[in-house]
Amino acid sequence: MLSDINPFVSGEAAPYKDDEEIVAMTSLVTAYENKDIKAFEKILKENQKTIMEDSFMKDYIDDLHKNMKSRSPEMEGKEKDPSKKVSTSAYKP
Repeated sequence: MLSDINPFVSGEAAPYKDDEEIVAMTSLVTAYENKDIKAFEKILKENQKTIMEDSFMKDYIDDLHKNMKSRSPEMEGKEKDPSKKVSTSAYKP
């Protein structure tokens, strides 16, 4: 993550470190920060239910996914074809 602070070091948060929802979200953040579109999409697919049950993520996942695709190194230098749209509706329950 961009911060060197590990919130799971504290005794209060440590029990949640391996929680399914926490792991999914922190993995998504790591993939986003590393501009790793393949990992980002894999995490979305594998953790669809967990991520989409979060009301905040449900509201913003489409924007996050679009932003991730536009800043991914795989997309740099490529001309964007508007006829090739990717839908994140498959990630919604």
